[in-house]
Amino acid sequence: MFIIGTLPALLVLVIMRRLKEPEGWQKAKDKNVKLGSISELFSSRYRRSTLVGMTLAFSGVVGLWGIGFFAPDLLSSVLDKTFRAQGMPENVIASQKTLWTGINSLLQNLGAFGEFTRSRISPRGWDAARRFAAGFIAAMCATAFTFWNCKTLAIFSG
Repeated sequence: MFIIGTLPALLVLVIMRRLKEPEGWQKAKDKNVKLGSISELFSSRYRRSTLVGMTLAFSGVVGLWGIGFFAPDLLSSVLDKTFRAQGMPENVIASQKTLWTGINSLLQNLGAFGEFTRSRISPRGWDAARRFAAGFIAAMCATAFTFWNCKTLAIFSG
């Protein structure tokens, strides 16, 4: 597995050798032209785009950590508490937690696939920005609902 893990690093080496910088970038670099700075990102010209990009990146990171990494732990603790209260044996608890955590993972991936199909099901006349915003708002609401309310399995049984 360690050797397989090095394959992406080897791919980077191949890409670095074959991918060339754009000609305009090379010319500017050769002339020692200032090629950008952090303060320039927040200048009046780029401020709005920088803040929008940072907000999108922030929501992506929070979504990844909140949903992708912490949701299985949240679900596992809820399942553990619920199954122990039902008096299940340890080996059954372990297998049920594995089953339900796996189902949770499948549902997360199904939801991620839904992001690819969102453009087909969104209202007519909505541009990409509106569809994107609607998807992010829906994901935020679903995540908040899950973390605020997932304390027992009763949430799933209605």
